[in-house]
Amino acid sequence: MKKFKEHAQLDEAPYVASDSDILDSIWKEVKKVLEKDLKKGKTELTNIIARIAKFKVTKDKQQKGKSFRMDLKR
Repeated sequence: MKKFKEHAQLDEAPYVASDSDILDSIWKEVKKVLEKDLKKGKTELTNIIARIAKFKVTKDKQQKGKSFRMDLKR
């Protein structure tokens, strides 16, 4: 059994919340990663996520710092 001091040293703790709150907490972290990748011009990970919503993202022929989102054929 872990002592209190061992638990106090955790950087992250288990999280119990509603389904919506869990998704919000996940999205907050995922958004940070996707923003970093898009700033570097990497769209692969963003497109994997966007495919769920039937979108595609590209940076071709766009101004610096801009992206283009298109609908995929349904």
